[in-house]
Amino acid sequence: MTIKKVVVVDDSKSMCQFLTRIIDTDPSLQVVGCANDPHEARAMIKALAPDVITLDVEMPKMDGITFLANLMRLHPMPVVMISSLTAAGAKVTLEALRLGALDFLVKRHPGKGDAYDKYVFDIVQRIKFASRTDVRRPVAVGRSASRLPEFLGWRKKLRPLSVGKLKYVLAIGASTGGPVAVQKVLETCDTKNTAVVLSQHMPSHFTAAFAGRLNKFSDIQFAEAKNGDLIEAGRGYLAPGDAHLTIARTGNDLHCRLRHGPPINGHQPCVDTMFESVASVVGRGAIGVLLTGMGTDGAAGLGLLRQSGGVTFAQDEHTSAVWGMPGSAVKADATDGVLPLQDIAPTFNELVS
Repeated sequence: MTIKKVVVVDDSKSMCQFLTRIIDTDPSLQVVGCANDPHEARAMIKALAPDVITLDVEMPKMDGITFLANLMRLHPMPVVMISSLTAAGAKVTLEALRLGALDFLVKRHPGKGDAYDKYVFDIVQRIKFASRTDVRRPVAVGRSASRLPEFLGWRKKLRPLSVGKLKYVLAIGASTGGPVAVQKVLETCDTKNTAVVLSQHMPSHFTAAFAGRLNKFSDIQFAEAKNGDLIEAGRGYLAPGDAHLTIARTGNDLHCRLRHGPPINGHQPCVDTMFESVASVVGRGAIGVLLTGMGTDGAAGLGLLRQSGGVTFAQDEHTSAVWGMPGSAVKADATDGVLPLQDIAPTFNELVS
């Protein structure tokens, strides 16, 4: 078994000790160093050649974002951010993901019991997946979606809705690596006749900041979904981090419905739950996309959406940070096509044009 080396970077010595205890519980991981500021981290990375580092957002001498930008430019490697549950922490974390951080963890000290065990499992799994990821691999050059041989067959499946200007619903699910992938897809999506519903595995304190970022970097009017929101063309609805997003039909209108309750498939929001409701309510007027993410959430729901007549896609392995969720969908025959990230928006635009 190959042991992956980890360097923990955090200005709190107690947090360094806490993370070290957790990470070292897995025999495939070993913390080889703890740095309390970016200057120490730089020296450790050079001397110890870690496979992955964890990086605090706020640190002395040099903030985590500046350090990360320099690191990804000079020595790209898997980085998992450690962030506080604050509005400021959420914005900085999203910027870190844009710069190349692979994933993020919420900084907290849970008590003993199930909450502690789940937190330990989550940290270990995220760091293990990050340690196996090649962040330096190039993204393939995009191609014209209209040249895909399957394209005409996909287009024939769709049946536009008759809900005012709303003709289609684009449903997107994502997890690890998702914030950057979602942004890249939506930056060039033409949604003048389409509404977007999105479930991204993310804590509730982060979803408002993420919706704001999507609203800024695309032409779509994005916001956190609220119970009862009217679903309209040109607008995007992001599942809050403490609820499952579904859609429902009321007369001739579509509305958001939020379900509060326990996590499903270990997640809240759950991608499967959203896809299932889109399959039931929209069917052949829907396009489902499952992007990068750890685990299997979304695969079953995407299969139901495909069975209902919707067109379904999964991000390909080469452009995925983690090919868990989309890979599970492919194995389950839940997809009409497997596309590199840069082909998803052009394909969508031609389908709904």
